[in-house]
Amino acid sequence: MDTRNPHEVALGKWQPGTYPWREAGEFLDIMQGDVVLVGQMDLSEPVRRMVAVLDVDDERRCFLGALVTNELWMAAADDVVLAPECTDLPYHVVVMTGMAGYMWFVQVDERLGAINVDALDAALAGYTGAENDLQRSMRGVPLQDNGRDLRWPALEVEVDCIQDLTRDCAAKRHQNDIELPFHDPRLLESALDAANAELLGILEE
Repeated sequence: MDTRNPHEVALGKWQPGTYPWREAGEFLDIMQGDVVLVGQMDLSEPVRRMVAVLDVDDERRCFLGALVTNELWMAAADDVVLAPECTDLPYHVVVMTGMAGYMWFVQVDERLGAINVDALDAALAGYTGAENDLQRSMRGVPLQDNGRDLRWPALEVEVDCIQDLTRDCAAKRHQNDIELPFHDPRLLESALDAANAELLGILEE
């Protein structure tokens, strides 16, 4: 039995480590509402963080993700504080909707849980600034100016983190000749099947 408190377990999930999915050549299908563990594209200095999937771009194999933390004191007015029954996680978390950006599917290391429909709507409302009763009832405290609000140093670290995680996708996802930064084996197999079918067609002719 794990004797650590949930806070320590959650932080442990974010420590730098290896990326077994890259070594095994296996990738996860990402769905809206998933809570996933993601890493940087640059393996030289890995940073792994928990992220809530707010939207999915299947065509470009990327998704809009918002940082998730169990540091509840960091929650601001646009963020959503979620209980375990909303996420399948064993602790309360904050979906930091102001710390969001696009990441590649191949950055995902593990699926940790999923946000229920109502909580997802609340998180999307926080991200877009839409009206949502649930978001208003589960949000954090509005930020004050830098000199009076002790959350600023920690939030600045989170800004650096989301920029690190989203930098590659932000730079490449709208390129016309976009290529996957890492080859998804399933896509590669499909391409090979298509090439083999074309070759068989030529030989039959």
